Amino acid sequence: MLEEFTALPEEVVRQALIQSKGIGNWTIAVYLMFVLQRADIFPIGDLAAINALRSLKKLDAGTTREDILALTEQWKPFRSVACMLLWHYYLPNKGKRSRLWSELYLYPGFEKYKRISTSTQEIFLIIFFFTSILK
Repeated sequence: MLEEFTALPEEVVRQALIQSKGIGNWTIAVYLMFVLQRADIFPIGDLAAINALRSLKKLDAGTTREDILALTEQWKPFRSVACMLLWHYYLPNKGKRSRLWSELYLYPGFEKYKRISTSTQEIFLIIFFFTSILK
């Protein structure tokens, strides 16, 4: 059954998975992003992504789910990418090191950026990612 999900639309996959006990919207969103590699998923229930977005956009705690979803509309069709960047913004701000930067060393030629500052690393990460997408 899971093999069939690759070709199915997002909503069909969501409806099938939500029937399973213990599987909720966040799990489905992450499954769509990482397993099915869907590029336009924003997990609205992900606290790290929401808190990072609130911090970056200076949103107050009363910002509604609908407001956040409206904000993410501008990132279509790459909301999964935006979410990953939000996660990697969130981690260092919570005193944890993001694994994404170290995983980028797996790409040929990227190891030369190892000794640059964290903020410069983030800029390179964004440029590297978007230039590889837009090819």
